[in-house]
Amino acid sequence: MPAASYVLLGKGGAVLVIVICFMAVTSSGASEMVAVSSLFTFDIYRKYIHPQASALCRHPALTVVRRRACLTVVQCTCWRSLLWGGTHGML
Repeated sequence: MPAASYVLLGKGGAVLVIVICFMAVTSSGASEMVAVSSLFTFDIYRKYIHPQASALCRHPALTVVRRRACLTVVQCTCWRSLLWGGTHGML
């Protein structure tokens, strides 16, 4: 795809396509982290771990969301490292 934009729009077009692809991947990763942390907070934390937490008590729930988002980043990084360093070369 950058080759076609290079032919049509020049060097700036190729750079623009690469930047757009990077932004799309970054946005997908961010939305995945938000979805996982929200799912954990509303479906697991409020239902099983801390049932007294309500919509008005936002501070503990926000702390859980932030911790779960950080844990998701660590898990994804470890998984990527395992795949990258594996003998099968999955990435």
